[in-house]
Amino acid sequence: MGLLCLASSLKQENHHPHIIDLNLLFTKKKFPSNYFKRTAKEIMGSNPQVLGFSVMCLTLPTILLLAKECKKIDPKVPIILGGPEVTFDDVELLKAFVQIDIIVRGEGDVTTGEVLAALEKNESLAEILGITYRNNSRVSKNPDRPLIKDLNTLVFPDFSLIPHLKKYRAAEIEAGRGCPHQCTFCSNCRMWKRTFRIKSAERLAQEMKRIQEIYKEKEDFLVMIMHDHFLVSRKIVEGFFDLISNDNFQWICFSRLDALDGDIIKKLKKSGCRRIFIGIESGSPGMQRKIKKNLPLSKLPQILKLLTENGIQTSLSYIIGFPGEKTAQINQTLYSILQSKLYSFAPVIQVFPFLYLKGSELYVNAKSQFKQADLWQTDKLQTLTKLPEEVALINKYLHIFPTFYYKRESNYQFRFLEKICDLFVFLSESFPLTTLLLMKHLSMTPMQLGKKTIAVFDSSKAGWARIIKSKPYTNYYFPYVKTFIDGISSQLIKEVFMHEDLFFKTSFKQSQKAKKIRSVRLNSRPKLIKGVKIKEYAYDILGITDYLRGKKREHIPKSKCYVLYVPGEMMEAYSITPFLYQLLINSNGKQTINEIVNLFSVNSKKIKQDILNTFKSFQKQGIISCI
Repeated sequence: MGLLCLASSLKQENHHPHIIDLNLLFTKKKFPSNYFKRTAKEIMGSNPQVLGFSVMCLTLPTILLLAKECKKIDPKVPIILGGPEVTFDDVELLKAFVQIDIIVRGEGDVTTGEVLAALEKNESLAEILGITYRNNSRVSKNPDRPLIKDLNTLVFPDFSLIPHLKKYRAAEIEAGRGCPHQCTFCSNCRMWKRTFRIKSAERLAQEMKRIQEIYKEKEDFLVMIMHDHFLVSRKIVEGFFDLISNDNFQWICFSRLDALDGDIIKKLKKSGCRRIFIGIESGSPGMQRKIKKNLPLSKLPQILKLLTENGIQTSLSYIIGFPGEKTAQINQTLYSILQSKLYSFAPVIQVFPFLYLKGSELYVNAKSQFKQADLWQTDKLQTLTKLPEEVALINKYLHIFPTFYYKRESNYQFRFLEKICDLFVFLSESFPLTTLLLMKHLSMTPMQLGKKTIAVFDSSKAGWARIIKSKPYTNYYFPYVKTFIDGISSQLIKEVFMHEDLFFKTSFKQSQKAKKIRSVRLNSRPKLIKGVKIKEYAYDILGITDYLRGKKREHIPKSKCYVLYVPGEMMEAYSITPFLYQLLINSNGKQTINEIVNLFSVNSKKIKQDILNTFKSFQKQGIISCI
């Protein structure tokens, strides 16, 4: 989005920007050995007069290697870098990499236009604010440029500048810039000088409507409103909701937990919000204070319930392995991840090992000690290409690529934390209730359970190596979890595991309603729709969440429970009566409804009609079809 905004501004100034999305050049994510030369040739094929790259932390090595190859093709073309990753070590980058000519620090909207104007006229760059540049044999750094006060003055994004626009499934709106908070792990607050700015409600609504016009023929298209603190300015966002509430938009946004409440959630739903991303980071109150995030964690269960009730999907992100974080604090985070499923059946969980970000308070404080650091020892090294020359570059310049390193005195090795993240994403998605019950039964903490699981996989040659191939986690974790559960004496845990396994597998199947709806009569032969499951349990499986929330019961007595699993866009599990269970268990496509009725020795015409109506309702709900 940043590149599009910049290109739109340059176009208005009579430049001729051309955007290249490198993600579209190699969509299979498997990069050929000649990737850098081949891509540089593609980039330079448009004969640019100036070349600019937008840089994020994990893309810097790739961009430096691409810039080097581009420079070989045409040494006279100036190369400019911009973005948060190059703002904080601009001088070091220019000294280390001769292929870079200019770095634009901070906001580039005004600065880049001034740089291009100066280059076009062959004028000095000395008076341009916000740049660091190569000045013959030395590096010069000009003063910072003041931030743009009114973002409404920015040019509207010109989506015609994006080639292959229709290939994208989502579009973005830059709602604002800046952050008023002081999270120690994040560089945004320093990048934007702790200055929070947001566009007006009218401007945001105009941008939304422009995007809708562009993509009006594309189904299931989403707009992402880009701003970590979009909901902080309540008056503006509520005005925005009012302006778009009747336009049938579907959109996604980001929010802090403390910006959400019942009132704003209802308005989010009414205006078309379909998903919200919330950065929790840590489930430990102590770590919340230490990293200066300061979220009211006790509020999370209620917010998750409200979002679910209003049909808004939630994505929660967490980080483990902060400097100085204790095992007990990591356990609190992992508990928070699992317990989120007690209040919302479908939150998407993201868990990441801690990474140092340039400009963040944690990195600034650790920078002087960073000589004692190691490259991630992982086969999932998160570089863009994973090619040997990229890894070699990272190995050579520790101080320029700190995001790829962890300090040796860290409590846990990076690879171990990465495995813990993978494992608990799987457990939270597939078996959160089983895992919580299992830890209670065995008196184990999440980290103890994680270590035990990882030890088993590490002893198997096929374990983690297979997981790296990006196939569903369930293919690898499930056999171990099942073996583990089989060895547990608790029938309750076995049944909860069976329930979650059915729920998980059913949720990935599409509802297959009967292609042809037939009339339901007493001589019809009902049959469960493919994917629909029914199960009898000895325990009240659907009441487990109250127990795990610590409400109502200290233990779970045996109480027969019958559950119906219905696949679909929003998979559901329903508690049904023993009578309905018997009706469905006999719906095998062989017996007629009349024969099923006779199993119950029913003679009353009224009861027969009631049962017939029940089967009609089952067919309408996509539970059975009639032959």
